[in-house]
Amino acid sequence: MQVRTLLLAGALAPLMAACGWFHDGPAPADIDAAVRQALDAENHGPVNTFFGRPLPVAADIASIGQDGPCRKTAEHAYTCEVVITWHSGKADDASSSRASLVFSKNGRDEWQTYGVDAAIVAGAAHAMVDEIRRALPGGAASEGRASDASAR
Repeated sequence: MQVRTLLLAGALAPLMAACGWFHDGPAPADIDAAVRQALDAENHGPVNTFFGRPLPVAADIASIGQDGPCRKTAEHAYTCEVVITWHSGKADDASSSRASLVFSKNGRDEWQTYGVDAAIVAGAAHAMVDEIRRALPGGAASEGRASDASAR
């Protein structure tokens, strides 16, 4: 009886792991759905339509991916680094944005997030500051250029 139970548990464990039962926090599909839902909730409306949709909605997204594991920040909240790839109209020229978002479960046991616009702006500002730092003398990018020039 115990051997049969061990075999059954050994056979079911990979299946349960593949379904995400051992995973704590939002799965990639949950993150995708929550970000799209938040963008639509935040940016669908008459003001956005009146101004020609300057704020992104779910239809503007090509893909949403997780950039590393999520961190548990509270009892039922996780902070995840997310990469959002936007439709650009050209097949080769897709732009992406990075954002740090907080995910929690709502009353229907679904993952949700909020403040996606602000997180995208903060991520873009952080990326711009990093680019400026690399371009300054003593930064990683400028040191690489100096070594290239001395090699010639």
